Amino acid sequence: MDSKISDTLQKYYDQIFQDGKLVNIHISMWGMCHSLSEEDIKIDKALPEVIQLGKKMLIKPAVSNMFKSLQGKARNYLYANSFAFPLVSQAHFVPKGSYLKVYEALNDYRREFMALKEAFLENYESYKQEALDYYREFADQLNVESLAGLYPAKEAVAEKFAFEIVSFEIKLPTEFGSTDIHREVALETAAKQAEASATASYNAEYAERLDTHMSKVNQFVNDVIGTIRSKVVEHCSLVLKKIGKNEVVTDKSISLLLGQINDFRKMNFVGDNVIETELNKIEQLLHKGPDFSKDKDAVQELKTNLSGLIDEAKNITDVASLSGQYFRKLSI
Repeated sequence: MDSKISDTLQKYYDQIFQDGKLVNIHISMWGMCHSLSEEDIKIDKALPEVIQLGKKMLIKPAVSNMFKSLQGKARNYLYANSFAFPLVSQAHFVPKGSYLKVYEALNDYRREFMALKEAFLENYESYKQEALDYYREFADQLNVESLAGLYPAKEAVAEKFAFEIVSFEIKLPTEFGSTDIHREVALETAAKQAEASATASYNAEYAERLDTHMSKVNQFVNDVIGTIRSKVVEHCSLVLKKIGKNEVVTDKSISLLLGQINDFRKMNFVGDNVIETELNKIEQLLHKGPDFSKDKDAVQELKTNLSGLIDEAKNITDVASLSGQYFRKLSI
């Protein structure tokens, strides 16, 4: 096994996780529904195979939609303030500069979710009765007699709801001995070979996997640079569009732009100094406090700086060198 590759990859991981954490949220809830069967529908003959039955709601959809809406908001917030991490399914990398803000926001969503859960459980019996009363209005089309037996006890329902925020990092095993499942599989498959030969085969496979991991880690850093630059282009283009329409650059627009500059710095753990330099020019101009409604020179300067920043952000020719610069901080 090439220990140099392994050591290098571990140093890559160590560097990345000095600059942030992996975060995931696990959200679950009671589905509030049950599968629909032919016995539930009052029909004279069996349905053809081309028709598939769906589900029957045990609680009115408006109730479950409240939970689903909150889930969506929490996930979207995490996605907007993090970077997808290619080596761990569904994990998102949150830079150190914005970690506390992200965690507190997700915790607010968690508290809101749990409060919604408690309110739901408190009203569970009334929601249940409301749904049963509603179904009885369609007794001529549906068999409603068995519906009541489909509702779980409130205690069982309570266990279906969860909102967990998980923060973690990953490390390579320091030794690849008998506890490594890939080695065990390689040795078992090559049982008729000498152990030395089997180990060599395993080491070759492992070296290949390390190389794949290193490629993904490098691509992750490249993607981070591309993502934060795209956000810069998006936000600055909005202000530039207003200027192009001769709209007044309001205090609100300035405040938002300054906030976005601050957010960039919190997300810019890779050290994209090219964009940082351009943002500094804009920030210095904004802090001078010109009256953009009257000062045409200030408006023109802001327009020039924004255009220059957008051009630099769209230029991807230096992404690879920035990625290399980030990892050159390591003593490899």
